[in-house]
Amino acid sequence: MSNPLSSLARHTLPVLFWPALLLGTGACSSNDKNADGGLLAAGNGSGGSSNIGSGPTGSGASGNGNGTANGNGAVNGNGAQQGGIDVGQGVGALAPTDGMCNPKLIGTLRDFGPEHPDFQNFNPGLVRGLVKDRLENGVPVLANSAPGGKQAVTSALTFSEWYSLSHNANATYPFDLDSGYLKKTVDASGRTVYESSAFFPLDGKPSMQPGFKDQKGVERDFHFTFELNTTFVYNGGEVFAFSGDDDLWAFIDGKLVVDIGGVHGVESDQVALDTLKLTKGQQYSLSVFHAERHTSASNFKLTTSITFTNCGVILR
Repeated sequence: MSNPLSSLARHTLPVLFWPALLLGTGACSSNDKNADGGLLAAGNGSGGSSNIGSGPTGSGASGNGNGTANGNGAVNGNGAQQGGIDVGQGVGALAPTDGMCNPKLIGTLRDFGPEHPDFQNFNPGLVRGLVKDRLENGVPVLANSAPGGKQAVTSALTFSEWYSLSHNANATYPFDLDSGYLKKTVDASGRTVYESSAFFPLDGKPSMQPGFKDQKGVERDFHFTFELNTTFVYNGGEVFAFSGDDDLWAFIDGKLVVDIGGVHGVESDQVALDTLKLTKGQQYSLSVFHAERHTSASNFKLTTSITFTNCGVILR
């Protein structure tokens, strides 16, 4: 069996990629790595002159403010609200000394508009088989723009822009599943549920383009993607499920496990992790790639019994 994290190429982004990216509330994981290893943990907010320092327990990325972040430290500071989480000024990869961990489910929103040929242009319904069954360099790659004759994407080139690290920094925002924007509950089976029947996290952002309304006549931002990278330890019996629109792909250990491609109404898919031949007690990566591409509704419901282990933010 391959190294569970080797199949997912990861790179830390420069601090300027998320405008003034400094993330509040940071504990850390013994599995966090330095920038070369690919896991990036965020320290406690905006204060860090998080100098680049490496060691057996982690490394810090540069930032502005007071204090330092290194393999064993945290930084304190005040952040400004942006994209649903506390954003300040210093990012550092941290490692724990006491085994405590507060996992982070913070991903990246990228805003688009109808001028992009893949947004507000296709309405094929549910289309499975759009992407290859393995991630390449940490992202999904187009396999077929029109599976079954139902075109859903213009080309491999246009699709490559959806989750590009070079996306316009002024149209790129962090988003925290635990920010309160999504309704968070625990169902009767003990699974955590994050959901919204009006998932428009970029409404009111400077990059939002006007002229698109929901079914109630409210102007909304209907054109964006969301990327979330996490880690977890497989214990047995876990489930990951998604219900919503539009495209949603989930990859575990770099392999496609949930496929809800296309522009469509609410569709659902799930995976029982026991079917994946994982090794109990071993850490694996989970990457989720979502897109909202067309009027006039946006639904998001993520349900899982997975226990996440990444105490810092994994940008990729």
